[in-house]
Amino acid sequence: MPYEIDHNSIRIIGYNVPIKFYSPGPDRTLKAEIFLQEDGTLNIGGITTGGGSDLGTLPDSHFVLVAIDDSLLNGRALTAGVGVRFIDNGPSGTFIVGLRGNTILLYDSGGAALREYAFSDAGLTAALAAMAAGDVCESPAGTISGGPWTLAAGTLRGLSRKDSILDGELTVSDATAIENMSIIRSEDDAGAIVGIVEGAGDITATLTNVYIDISNATGGAYAVFMESGGRIDAFEADLRAQAGSVGYAVYIVSGDFYHWSGVALGTTALLPYWTP
Repeated sequence: MPYEIDHNSIRIIGYNVPIKFYSPGPDRTLKAEIFLQEDGTLNIGGITTGGGSDLGTLPDSHFVLVAIDDSLLNGRALTAGVGVRFIDNGPSGTFIVGLRGNTILLYDSGGAALREYAFSDAGLTAALAAMAAGDVCESPAGTISGGPWTLAAGTLRGLSRKDSILDGELTVSDATAIENMSIIRSEDDAGAIVGIVEGAGDITATLTNVYIDISNATGGAYAVFMESGGRIDAFEADLRAQAGSVGYAVYIVSGDFYHWSGVALGTTALLPYWTP
């Protein structure tokens, strides 16, 4: 007897012993079969006997069923989570689970699940708006154009200042940090073009391993602009504003800027900083 049934399972014993599927109605046409082949694989859909026709290859699924034992009981659907992608190379090919690598990732300091945002102006805006103190927003390789953006809390971090680039104005707030990225802007504006803007209030912010290069064909160019009386510390920071009607690495109306290491270049020789 190739079939055994009890309260635990239905067991099919032997090779090429099919479960058959028929169409409804009086004709009961055989449509498909499932059976264990002698090579240990399942034949699904193909018909070896009776009427009907071969159903061909089943359509691709958007998940993989994972079994935790050889009975295929208690299966789990394996789906791609945040920052993960599947690469399916088809039947008999490889199925690769890898990192996506082209999205903005938000790490929550409170231990909440990793969040993912599109690598775009809108995606960066949404990620920064969702940040709380202690969170880290990580930008992949590439350039995001747009802004202005505001880093209200936490750390904005790139892969490196060579690879992660912003083309737009970024405001820093209290207890925030920017690491391992560049801001590169080249425009033609009668007003001043700025890379980093100090946010309102008596803030403290940190720039680490950043490259800021601002060019303006008509108006002023400032790599960093401060007017609210706060403090910014810069480490390994290259600040350049060498193209504009007047260019300063740091333009300070009110506040303190501590440039601990790096380069500061403006349009006037030996005068990269401006203070009243």
